[in-house]
Amino acid sequence: MIFFRIILIASSLLLITFQKSVNATGFDSQFPDTAWFFTFGGSSFEKFNSVTQAMDSSYLLAGSTNGYGPGGISAYLVRVDKNGRHIWSRVLGGHQIDQFNSVCLLSDGNIISAGYTNSTGAGGYDGYIVKTDTTGNVIWEKTFGGSDWDFINEILLLQNGSLLLAGNTYSASSGGSDAWLLNIDSNGQLLWEKKFGTSSDEIFKSVAIMASNIYACGYAKHATGFSEGLIIKTDFNGNQISDFRFSLLGNDELNHVISLSSGRLLTCGKAINPANPGNDELWIMMVDSNGSSSVIPTTLSPESDYLNRCLELNNGNLAFIGRKDPSGFGSGSIFTFLLDSSGNYIESHSFGGANDEEGLGMIESLNGRIAMCGYTYSYGRGNQDAVLVLLSSEGIKHDYIYVPMVFAETLSPISIEEIENSNKYFSVRYDQSLSEIGISNESGKGFILKLYNIHGQETLREIRNDEMFHNISTSGLSRGVYIGEIITSEGKRSSFRFIKSN
Repeated sequence: MIFFRIILIASSLLLITFQKSVNATGFDSQFPDTAWFFTFGGSSFEKFNSVTQAMDSSYLLAGSTNGYGPGGISAYLVRVDKNGRHIWSRVLGGHQIDQFNSVCLLSDGNIISAGYTNSTGAGGYDGYIVKTDTTGNVIWEKTFGGSDWDFINEILLLQNGSLLLAGNTYSASSGGSDAWLLNIDSNGQLLWEKKFGTSSDEIFKSVAIMASNIYACGYAKHATGFSEGLIIKTDFNGNQISDFRFSLLGNDELNHVISLSSGRLLTCGKAINPANPGNDELWIMMVDSNGSSSVIPTTLSPESDYLNRCLELNNGNLAFIGRKDPSGFGSGSIFTFLLDSSGNYIESHSFGGANDEEGLGMIESLNGRIAMCGYTYSYGRGNQDAVLVLLSSEGIKHDYIYVPMVFAETLSPISIEEIENSNKYFSVRYDQSLSEIGISNESGKGFILKLYNIHGQETLREIRNDEMFHNISTSGLSRGVYIGEIITSEGKRSSFRFIKSN
């Protein structure tokens, strides 16, 4: 018997605290209609972007953390058992920004995780692929891309054992960004690479196989600022067959695509009415092999709702996950809902607490239950914790009892404001009261300071001379976690992190 402290949150938001013993064989029979919230992380920011399940019923979760590891943001890989109990955690990457967006399992049980890095590689950001064994030890790491920014958003295992990678690249592109499709073998060797672009920005978010063709989906963002949904159909060598474009409200993006047992594609994302730019709407389509589409009607709401992933369940029903801004229930929730195979509404539920949540990944587990991942501000130990939500019942129900289960990460944390000591000539402090970075420069040379927010966007750049002491104001920055980088005239780099709380 294993003992946990459990907080039950019913649909009426009544809080009850008690001690309960939980049988190690599983939760389902003891707690019907329960949503188990397993949170992972420390005092900083973590999230899971992707979840998959192994044949032993354990779950693999991939995402990012800025509380652990050597970098400003590190790629984060976690394994838990079928009941959500922690088995191991790993942080991967270098001294800058690394993130996993997708994870899959090979037939031998080894793990492939994909995302991006600017810690190594050929350019500013590169596609980042890591193969680990069943206990999380690195077998190999690979980067793909050119001298500019390159990102991998999803990875898909093919029947021949090779892997499809979908993302976008700014390196040698037709416009700002080209949609990017790669095929690699299980050893990380590139088999082929294709770019799809115009003078607009094209991005692949997801990829699927239907019959003998590849279908990659995303969106094209035009110079006008408006976007349209995009699906590119190719053969198995990546040669383009068709380019399908879709629009619903005038500014629209597709986030995920899967192939259905009916022989059609199911896609989901968001649509934005230009007349109401702050309000995202749900967008669901079924698409045939010729690009003919049928939009599944959804009820428009005054709130901002969008979908990140879709899933065909074994019983033929269609499940979706994303984010919803529900009135009077937090600033955002993990939003799920269920349709039948014809697209008729069955049920929906918004998961979350008093603060912000988002659902980023979803699978149907081997026992027929739904497993979801994303992030939460309402539960856990830190500002933003990675979350795995396991449902104790099949499908999606209207009401659940919430049971938060907090895991205190055992990885060695890198403290806020700590210099990564790759350059011994600099020391850095951050003064919250003055909103000021203080740098002591003993190198006798000039340097460049860059600051990045948690999303990897550059927020400040300063070119400084060889003086010993430098004070740099951060008063123009919003509150949050920042990663700093000091680059000397010799190209040596040091990194640090701090939290701006005022």
